[in-house]
Amino acid sequence: MNDFSMENTVEKKLEKAAISFTKFKEQYAACKYLYIPKTDEEKEYLQNSRYFKMVKIALFRNCIIELCKITKGSKNNYFNLSAIINTAKKHRVLELGSNAEINKIEMIFKEIEPLTDRIITLRNDFIAHTKLNQVDPNITFEELDKYIQVIEEIIKQLFRLVKDSHMEFRPILFESERFDIISILAKNKANRRNAIMESFRNPKAK
Repeated sequence: MNDFSMENTVEKKLEKAAISFTKFKEQYAACKYLYIPKTDEEKEYLQNSRYFKMVKIALFRNCIIELCKITKGSKNNYFNLSAIINTAKKHRVLELGSNAEINKIEMIFKEIEPLTDRIITLRNDFIAHTKLNQVDPNITFEELDKYIQVIEEIIKQLFRLVKDSHMEFRPILFESERFDIISILAKNKANRRNAIMESFRNPKAK
């Protein structure tokens, strides 16, 4: 395969990784909100809703699976970051003088490997159905937030090196500031509960 076709392949892999990461971030933001909502009222509602318990567990499982695909993936997944970095180094598709930079990116990627391995173990547990109804208490959202920031920065640096372009990740659908469905449901439930209590206190008010 000539240099041009190999470079084109790496670019396509990187583009696919960026698309997957964008979709993942959207799901992760929604998932995190269901576990850590803005208000106590929403938190109480979510804790007592069997439907949203099912939804947030399903979202968390899917986020972990998708995150694994982006970072290390499998033999059939050629657009994960590990494969992209290795292919870029092996076939020297980067511009002259950028090898030191790709080595730095690789070192950063290796620094987060312990958490990557824990996430992969959790993914395997989900797929094997050994963990169905819980998140892993040993992997916190705070850890995942920092991990995801590193992954995002790696993708941005790879875009700069491989495609000589700037990459930004913005929400497409989910924005926590505008996500008010849980708040509306929680307030409606509280209003119904208050109305029932008021009817017991003042039965003649009907």
